[in-house]
Amino acid sequence: MNAILGGFQKLNFLAIALSFIFYFLGGYLLYGAMFAAIGAAVDNETDTAIYDAP
Repeated sequence: MNAILGGFQKLNFLAIALSFIFYFLGGYLLYGAMFAAIGAAVDNETDTAIYDAP
């Protein structure tokens, strides 16, 4: 049990938190940009079906 707690104490929580925030915001902006590009490329909602598949 002490080995597990000792392992947690060695973790760099600041780096983990900053990495989480960075990747969360990066993914949010990436998906936001993708959906904005699809929305700008079509005239009505039914045309978005051609952009569904990768």
